[in-house]
Amino acid sequence: MKFFAQMGSVSRFSVAVLAGCSFLLVLADATFAATDVPPGFKRQKNGSIIVVDPLVAVAPPGYKINARGVLVKDRVDPAAATVQSMQKETPRSKVSPAPPVAKSEAIAVPGSVVAASDAAAPAAVPPAESVSIKDILAAQAVEQETRAAAAAEEEIPPGFHRMADGTLMANQRDTAVAPPGYHLMSDGTLMRNGGGDEASGSHSHGGMWMLDYKFEYTQMNDMLDTTTKVTAEEVILPTSSGGKYGFMMAPTDMSMQMHMFMLMYHGDKFMGMVMAHYMSMEMGMLASDGTKSTMKTSGIGDTIVSAAFPGPFHLNFDVGVSIPTGSIDERGPMQHSATFTDPDSKYPYSMQLGSGTYDLIQGIRYEDASDAFGWGAGYQYKGRFQKNDNDYKLGDEIRVNTWLRWSFMANYSVTGKLQWLSIGQIEGEDKELNAAMSPDMDAEATGGRRLDLGVAVRYETDSMTSVTLEFAKPLYQNLWGPQMKTDWIFGLGVGIML
Repeated sequence: MKFFAQMGSVSRFSVAVLAGCSFLLVLADATFAATDVPPGFKRQKNGSIIVVDPLVAVAPPGYKINARGVLVKDRVDPAAATVQSMQKETPRSKVSPAPPVAKSEAIAVPGSVVAASDAAAPAAVPPAESVSIKDILAAQAVEQETRAAAAAEEEIPPGFHRMADGTLMANQRDTAVAPPGYHLMSDGTLMRNGGGDEASGSHSHGGMWMLDYKFEYTQMNDMLDTTTKVTAEEVILPTSSGGKYGFMMAPTDMSMQMHMFMLMYHGDKFMGMVMAHYMSMEMGMLASDGTKSTMKTSGIGDTIVSAAFPGPFHLNFDVGVSIPTGSIDERGPMQHSATFTDPDSKYPYSMQLGSGTYDLIQGIRYEDASDAFGWGAGYQYKGRFQKNDNDYKLGDEIRVNTWLRWSFMANYSVTGKLQWLSIGQIEGEDKELNAAMSPDMDAEATGGRRLDLGVAVRYETDSMTSVTLEFAKPLYQNLWGPQMKTDWIFGLGVGIML
């Protein structure tokens, strides 16, 4: 028993020693990362180290410069890679084990941390033709000189400037000319042709494909008449009893789930996008006798095809069309009272999946960035110019937004956004809907204005795979009502480069 007790004490002591060594090693590595900034680099406020002078910047051993110009740790230890390379050049018959290395002889290779060990070192080349640490460092020095020479040849082309993240951006997108072996993205970013790491994912034909998916959930509760809150009970109160509206039914709440699938092509002169929608909506209803019921619809929504063209002064011009692939004839059961349910009732305007019309979309955006910050503003107009097959058209839409982005850590950013939304009233009416039945069946109780405040947190890898979380809440709403008011909006997006 005494033996086992002693072994237990030794084990605990060993664990403590290993933990202490690990802590010191991590601390040493963190100290290096926090204090040493190699020539040609600059540390940003979020802690990441980026290229500021490509003619001088050379990644130290154990690190590499990714496609965005950020200095990151290399998954492959350069010292080990050099040893392996030299071992391959040495005949296997001449390889013999190297003598063990004592603690006092442990050597730290620059850019990495090597812990001392009493155990024998891995098999290496023999002393006669061995690869010493001096040889490794010499090989790394040659590699650094080679990289420095290559960087010296890669000058910034005329008409371009280097951003804080290492990318090259055109001073004026409409007049900039990409040098041989490169091409311009629609936002003015200079990209190398080819499919390797240095190409930042671009393809040799001069562009890249992106696939995005976004889920958006909107919750609505109660109603507004202009800016005055109105309850469902007030809406169904008969006018003979002092009620203002006297509808037979009224909505109490509504939720809308929207799934958006976007395929985008970033070309040299433009960016094209196709966006498909799948929608699911649910609305609670209250009848005049107090009966509660629920309406549900789901299916494919309208499809949007659009393109963006870069212009001068960091501007982008958007144009597109909304194709009426969503249904405007959704039907289902509607409970009018405790004793009567219509099994095939036409559902209200807000429960339909599409507009039923081809709509023109046009807009203009301004975007710019400096160091860890980016900002922009945009205007978009969706015009509806003809009535659909049910003899009505939805109101025109105007969106004005402004945003500010902060890259607070490497690969992470947070964006604040303000958006003003103005929607016109429905023109015409669906003859199957009884405007006196419920306010959501009244074409005049549609449209209004809303100001939203939103925040988004985004994570994007070096290969341009991204995940985004968004949340928005209205600060102001003025609706032609009584009409359901928006409480909050949640979004989740995922994007990948094909």
